[in-house]
Amino acid sequence: MDTGMLVMCLVIPALVILVFLLFRLILADMKSGRKYRNGAVCTGTVIERMEDYKISAYGSGGAGTHTRTYKQYKVEYELNGIIYHGVLRTKEKNLAPGSLVNVKYAYNERTGQPQILDPSGGDRVRELGIGAALGVILAIILIFLKSRGLM
Repeated sequence: MDTGMLVMCLVIPALVILVFLLFRLILADMKSGRKYRNGAVCTGTVIERMEDYKISAYGSGGAGTHTRTYKQYKVEYELNGIIYHGVLRTKEKNLAPGSLVNVKYAYNERTGQPQILDPSGGDRVRELGIGAALGVILAIILIFLKSRGLM
């Protein structure tokens, strides 16, 4: 077996595994985004501001690192006469203690307790869709220019 064949036997399975892992990450973000979009809404009160939450965006890499920043607030909200506390991630800035905010929540399947939903999964999927659409448009433009002999 020559070196080229050995390299291909190692590279192809590694690429398949990487594509599978990326696919799983995208599916998890899609599930999170769908859960956030369909979540129930109630009104909560800001108790205190917490440190910012930063998450990597799709497309980070060769062009540099891009992060999305969410503001975190400890909130108190009431459902069915029971008061709950949780951490709300939002893009809204400068919410003072005592401010009213909309809290998106869903009930946890295992515990039956409400949990505050996170908007980051849906935002990452939207970024990925925009990036893919721009990539397709760029590819069409480059193919057109190449076919006309302008490149």
